[in-house]
Amino acid sequence: MSVEITGLDELLRTLENRYGTANMQRLNDKALLKGADIFVRELKRNFERFKDEGYSIEEITISEPRTVLGVRMVTIHWRGPHS
Repeated sequence: MSVEITGLDELLRTLENRYGTANMQRLNDKALLKGADIFVRELKRNFERFKDEGYSIEEITISEPRTVLGVRMVTIHWRGPHS
C-alpha cells in the first residue's frame, strides 16, 4: 500500500509566511531534537545487552541542529571502544 502526499511545499511556504522563517526554524529544531531523543532512548535500550563488553551508552550524544547542504539536521554521535 502506498500513499501520495501532495501540497507539502505549499503548506510549508504558507506556514513560513504566516509565522516567519526564524520561528519555523526554531520549531523545526525542536522537532529534530525531540525525534533524536526518542531515537537515542531506543538506541540506549538496545545497547544494554553490550554493557559488559566495554561499550558505554553514556557516550551517545546529539549534536545541535545545523544546516548541511540546505537540509536542517542533527547527528547522533557515539564514541565506542574502538573509535
